[in-house]
Amino acid sequence: MTFDEYIKNPAGKGASIITNRQMYHAMYQKQFDELLVKENGLIMYNLYVGSDDYYIHLKIPSEISKNFYYDTVIRFYPTKSTVKMEKTLKNYDIQVYSNDANFVFTYCYAFNSRKMFIKDLSSKMSELALKQKAKIKNPRNELGYVKSIFFAYLEIKRGDLFTKSRWETLAKKYNKNVWNQTVEHADDKIRKANELINADRKTRKRLDNKEKNQSDKFKKLSVPITSKFKSPNQKEFGHFKKPKIEKISDNKFAHFKK
Repeated sequence: MTFDEYIKNPAGKGASIITNRQMYHAMYQKQFDELLVKENGLIMYNLYVGSDDYYIHLKIPSEISKNFYYDTVIRFYPTKSTVKMEKTLKNYDIQVYSNDANFVFTYCYAFNSRKMFIKDLSSKMSELALKQKAKIKNPRNELGYVKSIFFAYLEIKRGDLFTKSRWETLAKKYNKNVWNQTVEHADDKIRKANELINADRKTRKRLDNKEKNQSDKFKKLSVPITSKFKSPNQKEFGHFKKPKIEKISDNKFAHFKK
């Protein structure tokens, strides 16, 4: 399967086209563009050239944790001798590796069972992920979109890295030992990612509590002071009382005579 074929339909030739394919394309493109803004337009990668194959190792930034990167590796290799003579990698088949959780827990076995996992990176992947089907997350063992791999495609396209001549001055000679120091084991990467996510949640909870406490204090200071005086419409206003006027009856003038 070529990279273009994977992007068009990861399930492969002859399979039904993945549902909402265009929606995924638009969503991943939008998220990738936002990631570029966050990273000042820079996605780090290294290129390696073997006898007939080409490797690109990208550091795909986390969308959640700052300064945290997932290792994503794409291997281009020819399946026909005629392809070797072409100036592009468009017709090369691909194998992949990624240590992001979605790939490890959902699709690693599916790629490996189709010989689409890079063997030289087996030591950097969970043994269970390679050998055990994801019965819950991917019971049909289907290939699907992996965001880190989709982002790798978009960066390769953006950098014109499907063109072989671009590799001539940028690539180093391939040696499988290069992965020993440059790629982190999937188990370690996922553990660190979870630790950062949990730490971020605790920080946000602490800030939310602090903001709530400050809001409560402000509410206490903002309680209106009620007047001690009653309404002037009532008979009594403050400590002043309205005097009673007694009506004088005619009998009180009885001692006066005409």
